[in-house]
Amino acid sequence: RAAAMGYGAAMGNLALMHEMGMGGPKDPTAAFALYQEAVALGDTNAAVNLAWFMLDQPGYWQNNPLAYAYCLWAETNRRPGLPPHVRRPVQG
Repeated sequence: RAAAMGYGAAMGNLALMHEMGMGGPKDPTAAFALYQEAVALGDTNAAVNLAWFMLDQPGYWQNNPLAYAYCLWAETNRRPGLPPHVRRPVQG
């Protein structure tokens, strides 16, 4: 519900669920779109996850320079005092 209301962090979490197939089948197309929406809303964790997605997942979204740019944006815009971003470990 929070993702549907435009909450970036929830959208980023939903994207990760689609990417990993948590709660349903894997859907990389939905994951890619949700990651982009979450980043547009300012979610820096989603930016890092999107970057890894773009590097790891085969498909039209593979773009190493843009993935690097998302990581730079995330580190530049993270809240002060937080540790550097690290992609959540993949289970399974």
